[in-house]
Amino acid sequence: MVKSPITTFPGGPVDPVLATIARRIGGTPAQVIFKWVHAKGFVVVTTTASRTHLDDYLHVVELRTSSPFLVLPSFQVGS
Repeated sequence: MVKSPITTFPGGPVDPVLATIARRIGGTPAQVIFKWVHAKGFVVVTTTASRTHLDDYLHVVELRTSSPFLVLPSFQVGS
Protein backbone atom coordinates (compact mmCIF):
# COMPACT_ATOMS: atom_id res chain seq x y z
CA MET A 1 0.00 0.00 0.00
CA VAL A 2 1.36 3.39 -1.01
CA LYS A 3 0.81 6.13 1.53
CA SER A 4 0.51 9.69 0.31
CA PRO A 5 -0.59 12.94 1.88
CA ILE A 6 -4.35 13.42 1.80
CA THR A 7 -3.85 16.73 0.03
CA THR A 8 -1.95 15.07 -2.83
CA PHE A 9 -4.90 13.01 -4.04
CA PRO A 10 -8.14 14.88 -3.40
CA GLY A 11 -11.44 13.27 -4.25
CA GLY A 12 -11.74 10.96 -1.27
CA PRO A 13 -14.60 10.47 1.16
CA VAL A 14 -13.49 13.19 3.59
CA ASP A 15 -13.36 15.95 0.96
CA PRO A 16 -16.92 17.21 1.56
CA VAL A 17 -16.28 17.41 5.30
CA LEU A 18 -12.99 19.24 4.80
CA ALA A 19 -14.57 21.67 2.34
CA THR A 20 -17.43 22.47 4.72
CA ILE A 21 -15.10 23.08 7.65
CA ALA A 22 -12.75 25.14 5.47
CA ARG A 23 -15.63 27.44 4.48
CA ARG A 24 -16.70 27.80 8.10
CA ILE A 25 -13.28 28.78 9.40
CA GLY A 26 -12.12 30.73 6.36
CA GLY A 27 -9.34 28.38 5.34
CA THR A 28 -8.46 25.68 2.85
CA PRO A 29 -8.95 21.92 3.20
CA ALA A 30 -5.21 21.50 3.72
CA GLN A 31 -5.29 24.11 6.49
CA VAL A 32 -8.16 22.27 8.14
CA ILE A 33 -6.09 19.10 8.28
CA PHE A 34 -3.05 20.94 9.64
CA LYS A 35 -5.12 22.78 12.25
CA TRP A 36 -6.81 19.55 13.37
CA VAL A 37 -3.49 17.72 13.68
CA HIS A 38 -2.03 20.64 15.65
CA ALA A 39 -5.11 20.78 17.91
CA LYS A 40 -4.58 17.08 18.71
CA GLY A 41 -1.12 17.98 20.02
CA PHE A 42 1.00 16.79 17.13
CA VAL A 43 3.58 18.67 15.11
CA VAL A 44 3.00 18.90 11.39
CA VAL A 45 6.10 18.22 9.32
CA THR A 46 5.81 19.09 5.66
CA THR A 47 7.78 20.31 2.70
CA THR A 48 6.86 22.39 -0.29
CA ALA A 49 8.46 24.23 -3.17
CA SER A 50 5.34 26.35 -3.62
CA ARG A 51 5.24 29.82 -2.09
CA THR A 52 1.42 29.63 -2.07
CA HIS A 53 1.44 26.38 -0.11
CA LEU A 54 4.03 27.76 2.32
CA ASP A 55 1.85 30.83 2.94
CA ASP A 56 -1.17 28.57 3.52
CA TYR A 57 0.77 26.46 6.01
CA LEU A 58 2.08 29.48 7.89
CA HIS A 59 -1.38 31.04 8.18
CA VAL A 60 -2.84 27.96 9.89
CA VAL A 61 -2.11 29.48 13.29
CA GLU A 62 -4.35 32.46 12.44
CA LEU A 63 -7.46 30.37 11.80
CA ARG A 64 -10.26 30.52 14.36
CA THR A 65 -9.84 27.88 17.02
CA SER A 66 -13.31 27.97 18.54
CA SER A 67 -14.69 25.83 15.73
CA PRO A 68 -16.35 22.60 16.97
CA PHE A 69 -14.27 20.43 14.63
CA LEU A 70 -11.26 20.85 16.89
CA VAL A 71 -12.91 18.93 19.70
CA LEU A 72 -14.47 16.17 17.65
CA PRO A 73 -13.02 12.73 18.25
CA SER A 74 -11.00 11.06 15.56
CA PHE A 75 -13.08 9.46 12.88
CA GLN A 76 -12.42 6.68 10.46
CA VAL A 77 -13.77 6.62 6.95
CA GLY A 78 -14.66 3.30 5.41
CA SER A 79 -14.87 -0.06 7.03
